[in-house]
Amino acid sequence: MVTIGRVNFERKLNSINSVLSTTAKKYPLLGLIQDGTIKIWQDGDMPIWNEEPIDTEENFSFSVLVPKLREIVGGFKGQSVDLISDGRGAITVKSGRSRVSIPYVEGIYDEIPNPPTLEMKCTTNSDFLKFLATSSDFIAKTYEQASLTYSYIGCVDGNFFISGMNGFSSFTALVPFEGDTLPNVVVPSEFAIAASKLISGDDIEVGLSSNQNHIVICDGDTTIYTPRVQQTYPERVYDLVNANGNMLFSINRKLFLDHLKLALQTTDRDLIGIEPDLDPPGGIRLVVPRAVIDADLMVEDAKIYQGFDRIHFQLPFLIQSIGSFDSERINIEVLPEFNDEIRISSDDSTAVTTVRPFYFSES
Repeated sequence: MVTIGRVNFERKLNSINSVLSTTAKKYPLLGLIQDGTIKIWQDGDMPIWNEEPIDTEENFSFSVLVPKLREIVGGFKGQSVDLISDGRGAITVKSGRSRVSIPYVEGIYDEIPNPPTLEMKCTTNSDFLKFLATSSDFIAKTYEQASLTYSYIGCVDGNFFISGMNGFSSFTALVPFEGDTLPNVVVPSEFAIAASKLISGDDIEVGLSSNQNHIVICDGDTTIYTPRVQQTYPERVYDLVNANGNMLFSINRKLFLDHLKLALQTTDRDLIGIEPDLDPPGGIRLVVPRAVIDADLMVEDAKIYQGFDRIHFQLPFLIQSIGSFDSERINIEVLPEFNDEIRISSDDSTAVTTVRPFYFSES
């Protein structure tokens, strides 16, 4: 019998289960209790390794479905659970005087393979995981824009350049790294989400496997990898970040976001107009075209740098872009070289988003 912390084990199983594809959920989770450690491995489109020390002298293995094990462990409420082997790959989960047996499921593998050997690698911090997960929210959702259905990881002057874009809005961020400069790659959103849920800490290792067919992320305890995708990514994303912009206004991010969410409740067209309030001068007025509910929304906190005509946006994309920041204030710039696209940034972050204005006839 092996005793393991229930809360941490359940959290790990929840994370693994949440990032598995429908196909991968058919593969069993392999577990190995050996030499004072518990090792688990989940096969599928995105293999996951985890290894942690535990206080035991027992040695046994098990092969069970992650969803079932997750449900049973989560059903108990104690601080710990006991794992009991039947000697044939099934296990019993015990808490107090209650116990539930989970049957053995045969898989393709009967032992945990070794994690991939890295030919190239570098180290970075937890911002890499945070920004990679955020970038996945901005990627295109349909394969009509095949090159935009991935998160992009490039290397520029000792920084990871992370990006996600969908043609209407984009997210980019810079994160410093030390070590080998990796080739530019794109990764699926599932990988970006898995990394943010399963990897933690400020010493994140990123690399390419020895045959350079996989990109790997690990933190010492957990390792995940995904097939390396060599997809052409639009160079436009670099230009959006580096282009000269004209500052329009700065504003309290949370206050602005709250007013935009209020505006979303007043219209059935998902559109918003933003203009400086000139009577009296100061603040930003939100104008909802053809609103189903009458609304006069003012954000008085704004600092106007130059006057501008009303700019219309698709409201969900604007809310998403502003919501990706956690800073107190944000800066709003217009990019004349890019059809007056709007760039959003903050003074205390290397992250930047852009949103395309929405042009329509009011007649």
